[in-house]
Amino acid sequence: MKVIQIMAITPFLLFLMNTFGTNYLVLIGKEKVLKNIILICSILGFILSCIIVTHYSYIGISITLVSIWGIRGVLTFYYAKKFQKQSEKNSME
Repeated sequence: MKVIQIMAITPFLLFLMNTFGTNYLVLIGKEKVLKNIILICSILGFILSCIIVTHYSYIGISITLVSIWGIRGVLTFYYAKKFQKQSEKNSME
């Protein structure tokens, strides 16, 4: 039951990652930025899971997953908004 409570936020995080990552950053040609976000989050997730799982077992995995997806969701949202503002600024000139 605890895992379900921890993982309850994942639909929102998946929404952020897919909407602003796959469906926006790739669409505007920023695949390299998305690749770097995914790479950094994957490495960080691996390191974090190696540390947390030994102490918290399957609860640790759910905490790690939600944390990494949260970081990835926030980063994709941040860069999507950053590039959107740049695009709007360039179109105004």
